[in-house]
Amino acid sequence: MGKSSREYFPSLEGIRGYAFLLIFLIHYTEVYKRPSHLALYPLYLLQNTAWFLVPIFFVLSGFLITRILLYTREREGYFRVFYLRRAVRIFPLYYLTILPIGLFGLLRHWPLQPAHLLYLVDLQNFSHIGWNFSRYVLSHVTMVHLWSLAVEEQFYLVWPLIIWMIPTEKLLLRVSYGVIAFCFLFRLAWPLTHLPYDGAYFYTTTRVDAIIIGAILAVYHGRVGLWERLAKVSRILIPVAWGIMIALTIVRGTGLTTDYFGVAFSIPMMNLIGTAFVILALHPGSIVQRVCSGNLICRFGRLTYALYLFHLLYAHTFTQVFAGKLDRYLPHVLSEALMISAAFAFTLLLAMLAYRFIELPAMSWKDKFVYGPRSSREVVPTEVTVEDGLPGLGHALLLRSE
Repeated sequence: MGKSSREYFPSLEGIRGYAFLLIFLIHYTEVYKRPSHLALYPLYLLQNTAWFLVPIFFVLSGFLITRILLYTREREGYFRVFYLRRAVRIFPLYYLTILPIGLFGLLRHWPLQPAHLLYLVDLQNFSHIGWNFSRYVLSHVTMVHLWSLAVEEQFYLVWPLIIWMIPTEKLLLRVSYGVIAFCFLFRLAWPLTHLPYDGAYFYTTTRVDAIIIGAILAVYHGRVGLWERLAKVSRILIPVAWGIMIALTIVRGTGLTTDYFGVAFSIPMMNLIGTAFVILALHPGSIVQRVCSGNLICRFGRLTYALYLFHLLYAHTFTQVFAGKLDRYLPHVLSEALMISAAFAFTLLLAMLAYRFIELPAMSWKDKFVYGPRSSREVVPTEVTVEDGLPGLGHALLLRSE
């Protein structure tokens, strides 16, 4: 028998929580290019090889959204309800964050540029202004990390139509693999575009493959035999792929995302590692699943949208301005550690307030947008084998956080 369409996997919230903690650590430490002390070398290696954390979020988005779409695509109001529910989940906190920053910047005569308007329509990842931190600090406000939210929003806009148009599981998988192949080839051909190499790190056409991998997992999930094999491969893939990235970083003496070759090579590796972690988080009994299912990390994981949105906005102020002032009284390492801790506490407080007073009220509006009964539109039944045990298409995961 198939499981409930509202099946809840706490480990998915947990893995988001752990992913954010590492993202925060990477963003708030400054040994990315070269460690100043041998004791910092492990952190240097982590910073240059743990960029699979963003693909974890991408894979999760593709997995969750695809399962929702597959479950509701035969229901009346499929497009209207989906887009309205996505809007009330994402837009309130997003625009209540960026609009005050833009308004304050205008009042303070910050060096705003026309490209900043792309943030209003979730196209900021196509702006060259976002590819260089030194050009992007607006009086100590940094929003470069919001490129990943743009990739997800653009996916949400297009993917419902694709799901609606594709009648069978087999064809959906073929289209998905085709998109992944296109992204891979486009990254290889990036030098032909004559754009800066780091643009390949931000473009939707070079990064959406991680989200599509999540969509493929949504089709495969529930096929017990296949999922068991994927879990076995994932246990091997994580240390092998991560080890290769570490070895290359050591041999090259610099980060993998500091040139074209590094970007073209590291993105597929990061996608594979991120996918492997998600597979294990969904695999009952795995170490990853157990570690990510704790009550505290799951509660923390529910805040990750706000945590990620806020955390880098004021990084320069905490790690440079405030820490610089403390340097007069304390050793730099201690003052920086104190300010990083303060930034984390401030981020957590903001996220808790945002979740309580913005996200939860906004999400309550989702209940007002309800799918109707199944329409008369004919859909080719999903192909399910005896080994699968569970339906493929038409089986959704509706997480509370979504």
